[in-house]
Amino acid sequence: MRKFWLLSILFLFISCSQNKSVIEVIYTINEFSSEDNRLNVTLDITNKTNNDISSLWSLHWNQISALVDSESIPKNTKYEYVAGQSYNILSFGNDYTIKKGETISIDLKQRGGVKRKSDFPMGGFVVTDDDILNVKFINLWENAKDIQELNIPTANDRFNYNVSNKLLDKSQLDLIVPTPNKIDLFEGQMDLKTKYSINIDESLNLNFDFAKSLMSGVAKIVSNNEEADIKISFIENLTKESYELNIDNNSISIFASDRAGALYGLQSLKQIFLVSKLEKTSIRNLKITDSPKFSYRGMLLDISRNFYGPKKLSKF
Repeated sequence: MRKFWLLSILFLFISCSQNKSVIEVIYTINEFSSEDNRLNVTLDITNKTNNDISSLWSLHWNQISALVDSESIPKNTKYEYVAGQSYNILSFGNDYTIKKGETISIDLKQRGGVKRKSDFPMGGFVVTDDDILNVKFINLWENAKDIQELNIPTANDRFNYNVSNKLLDKSQLDLIVPTPNKIDLFEGQMDLKTKYSINIDESLNLNFDFAKSLMSGVAKIVSNNEEADIKISFIENLTKESYELNIDNNSISIFASDRAGALYGLQSLKQIFLVSKLEKTSIRNLKITDSPKFSYRGMLLDISRNFYGPKKLSKF
């Protein structure tokens, strides 16, 4: 019996913890007005956290194609729109306390159109004096008045509109993505085998098991320190992260001066193998030389459409 109560308390604790920081917002479109491009909407904001929201607080969300009409803002609230970012902020005064489990409803008018799901509110959060709370949006529009006047294209309409589009011809596609600095094609070719032996120069610090896992699904890789099908060798005169890949009939060689270059060369070989496997074609004799244009790698995290907290950003 004691174990039962302990498990019950633990389950209750976990359930409460999972709902600790959730605000639910049901965004309902009540009426479309296609003549003046306006919407009548209702925000039903439910406090599903474990605490009352009694201090000044604000609702933040992103919405690409519609912004709130300032004339429809209720008393003791303030609306801000960050142009260019489609970023909306609705701030509430002391009259808008939401106790735990309670819901408040706000009627608004919006200027703009909503014709697809990406036009609805997204990436929302609530800011209080001492916390930032996640928002779960539920978007409702099916029963809106005059929805039929939008003439929203169906899936069949979109298909018929795009059916004439064609894929690029293979001759317009590069052999490797991203495109290497130089690709030389030669006479001669070889067929893709199901198994390849590989020899990796120890000074490149490229683990055999890692190389094997990288090529999995394309070809089976086995270790061979002597007469290997694929030889990955160290060469001093190549710059960092550069590689040279040679395919000459049944001989395959990759040259690099560091682990990164050897890895990139192996990645390029994998692409060549994969195309051969999927399209059931032979592999041309070739020589690829490639090196990075910059000595660093950059990444972009676009938070204008979806917002992330500090913890998520630190992981990025």
